[in-house]
Amino acid sequence: MSNLRRIVSTVLILAMIAASGVFTLGVFAEAESNANDPMVSDVTLNDEDTVIAEKLTTFGIIDAVGDEDLVKYLTRADMIGILMKYLKLDGTTTSADTTPFLDVSVFDPQIGAYSMLFKAGYIAGDDNKMYRPNDLLTYNEAVTLIVNAMGYKMFAVRNGGYPEGYLYTANKYGLLSGLRGNGQNPIPYCDLYRIMEGSLDADAVVQRYFGADGEGEFELQKDVSVLEEIYGIKEIKGVVTGNENTRLLSSNSQLIDMNQIEIENVIYDTPDLVYADYLGRRVIAYAEENDQKEYEIIYMELDGNKNREFEVQADDLLIDETTSSRIYYEDENFKEKHINVDAANLSVIYNGKSRTGYGQLKNTLPKSGYIVGVDNTGDDAVDVLFVYEFKNIVVGTIDLYNYKFYDKYTNEATIIDPDKDDVRIYNAGGKSMRVGDILADDILTIMETDNDKGYKLITVYDERKSLEGTVEEITSDNKYLIDGEYYELAYNLDGYIENGELPPLKAGTTATFYLDHEGKLANYERGTATTAIYGFVAGVDTKGSISSRLTLKIFTQDATWVTAETVDKVNVDGERYSVGTDEGRKQALAAIPVGEVVLFTMSGDKINYIDTARINRGNPSKYSDTGNLNEIAAGSEFEHRNGMCNEKGDGSLNKFVVKSGNCIIFSTPAHDELLDNLEDYSVTTSLAKNYYTVGAGQYNQVVTDGYFVYNTGEDDINVASCILLRGSKSAGASSLGKSSAFVVVTKISSAINDEGEMRTKLYYDQNGSELSNLLKDDDKVDYSYDRAGAAQPTQKKFSEIGLKIGDVIQLATDEKGYITAINVAYRIDPNSTLKTEAWLKGQQYSLSFGNYNGEGAASGIVKKVNATDKILQFSVTTETDGVEKVYNIGTGSAGVSIYRQDLEKAESANLAALMEGDLVLIRSSTGFAATAAQILVIR
Repeated sequence: MSNLRRIVSTVLILAMIAASGVFTLGVFAEAESNANDPMVSDVTLNDEDTVIAEKLTTFGIIDAVGDEDLVKYLTRADMIGILMKYLKLDGTTTSADTTPFLDVSVFDPQIGAYSMLFKAGYIAGDDNKMYRPNDLLTYNEAVTLIVNAMGYKMFAVRNGGYPEGYLYTANKYGLLSGLRGNGQNPIPYCDLYRIMEGSLDADAVVQRYFGADGEGEFELQKDVSVLEEIYGIKEIKGVVTGNENTRLLSSNSQLIDMNQIEIENVIYDTPDLVYADYLGRRVIAYAEENDQKEYEIIYMELDGNKNREFEVQADDLLIDETTSSRIYYEDENFKEKHINVDAANLSVIYNGKSRTGYGQLKNTLPKSGYIVGVDNTGDDAVDVLFVYEFKNIVVGTIDLYNYKFYDKYTNEATIIDPDKDDVRIYNAGGKSMRVGDILADDILTIMETDNDKGYKLITVYDERKSLEGTVEEITSDNKYLIDGEYYELAYNLDGYIENGELPPLKAGTTATFYLDHEGKLANYERGTATTAIYGFVAGVDTKGSISSRLTLKIFTQDATWVTAETVDKVNVDGERYSVGTDEGRKQALAAIPVGEVVLFTMSGDKINYIDTARINRGNPSKYSDTGNLNEIAAGSEFEHRNGMCNEKGDGSLNKFVVKSGNCIIFSTPAHDELLDNLEDYSVTTSLAKNYYTVGAGQYNQVVTDGYFVYNTGEDDINVASCILLRGSKSAGASSLGKSSAFVVVTKISSAINDEGEMRTKLYYDQNGSELSNLLKDDDKVDYSYDRAGAAQPTQKKFSEIGLKIGDVIQLATDEKGYITAINVAYRIDPNSTLKTEAWLKGQQYSLSFGNYNGEGAASGIVKKVNATDKILQFSVTTETDGVEKVYNIGTGSAGVSIYRQDLEKAESANLAALMEGDLVLIRSSTGFAATAAQILVIR
């Protein structure tokens, strides 16, 4: 039917229903708020949305779109162009002198389309002749417009009009299936396309004749769809009975060429499309006439749920028990099961070729490979049995002259000779390849079928798909979890491992994995993958993370911070924890060792595997009973680094040199709860000597007090491996772990907390910035006045601590920011009776650089500043002996601030601002390097 005929028919329909009034599209749609773009919906797409869009694009009904377009809303003006394309109307050459709507200008670029659609009755305005082109299109409006375009307006009006009659009509013909919204809500493109796709299968409305009164009579044409009526695309349903390789039954001798398919014994061209894998399945194909007036298929899909498939691996088949009507096998629980077979009508396809007269069914089942049974009639009995008996090879050497391809690991030769045999080679996308296109390291899946003509059909699938990741888990049924997905070993990789040609895959192995045609692991290479790295776990948190993940803060061997979430199911020492559940999150938090070194790997920007030195809690016999860190590192290729920690000072007390070898040395804070500042952590990577000392004397054994030694590649842990230095775990003021920075008290007041209780509010300056926190409990404060790593706290009332403006303290806070602990470093009032209750009492040296028990501090007088070399010289004159001692300390990137007593205010400064005679408080960096972390000047 021509476009003009459809327009005339619709005008006649309008005339018939004029008495009932014209429906209006008169409800304004507001989009749900979107923080980024109000035109973008909150819809989550699925595979069906993408398939529908591809299908409509293939038919020429819509232009190609991306996923980002499918989630957008559209306006009523956008729908004009969509309707024109749906109806195959051309409005670009049509103009109009007048406009059908008061709010659409005659100069609108789509005015021709507006006029054409309005005159044909596809669109209408409201009672005020307004179209509201900028309003968002609603579900009700979208349904109405598509029903009109189908020619079903007459039926919708008879069923009640807008919107009930339209919704009833749309539902009757399947247009509303799978929609995410309804009514006056705005509709995104993906749901509009669902309505449009559903409309194509409906019967076309045709005009049969005119009555005596001149009115047109219309009816549904049962054998013509809307798609065929408008686009000339014919729908073909049936079973695919043949492809370019074979037929279900080999009795038909007519040749099927490449890019052809046979449906119910009729051959169709499929230009540039490969549908060979649809053999034996019930399908819906869409075909249109070419220039030779022959139908060729432009799109094909499986027919709903009318195909049921059964797949069984060869290893699970119970061949001896199989009969002509039943195939027996074992399921994953080793229970005997069976598949019914339609013995009277069964077609057997062996490696791509029909086997007529296959004899006993059990004799055609594979020894290696798998079978797929297809029930395409819905009677729960297999109609077509596909037998795949094949081999995989990883291509090594290629002798193209003799068409020989040698397996990379076994060196076994496979001949793929297109001059001798019927060779079909396909790449991952199903496109044909030449034998010369095969490359080294490709994974080939090869199937061979003999015939009575003296040559073989050799079907080859060439795969180059790979992924980088880490084996997170190995299940009891030998499935390998890599980056959140489970994979099985292909039989060739299983053979390589069994014969010793490749090492076994273990939990924690990081590699590049190569997949075969079935998506199974066919090869792996560790050297090409991103390696796991060592890191010091500074903290684990659930705050600021989505509910199904944890957040870790790790200081790495590269002296950088990594703050990253875990994957939903994180693996720790070979055991997976579902952190999306409260119980799984609790178990994972207990398993991740804060304050220790681990090996970890990442999938994208998320941590997916953590290796600790703890004994495996999941299955020690599977991995190791000495801790997975040693086991995994010994079996994987990790980057090794040389390292030592040697303070350039005088005296053996300040010396620590690691025995030569592959080393990573972490220097970290001396607290049970770790600090957040980067300056408190370091990684040393220089090596000068072949021994190490702690205090006086040399040691050949591993020092365990204050050190953690981890292996990076050897079978036995030794000092030449990975060493973590951290302060002793004293029973001191461990709650001071939130910050060891010196802060100056600037104000003490009161304020109300979240629970409406009055609490002391402490204002303080930290490196030139004024901060404040409430006390958690004025009557219970952990109070101490010693080096933070060794301080012995006692609980006191805040009023008893006796803080004054200008006192220098360290403090700790809980997760809500309330102060829970105070350590007094320096009392600014020299006449205070509490002067002795301070870490630094007057001029005092207690830096203890080289003492691994923790950070130190000093108070002294500035003698000289070398800003170029970043060295500060200061003196300490103790009250006991009155002797002045001079010290040099490197400042590195130490924070510098000056507190002015007269102004009761501190400000940030730099090293050049220090003056001879200044009183300075110095906090050292933790570990063995004699450098300052913080310098506070009191003036």
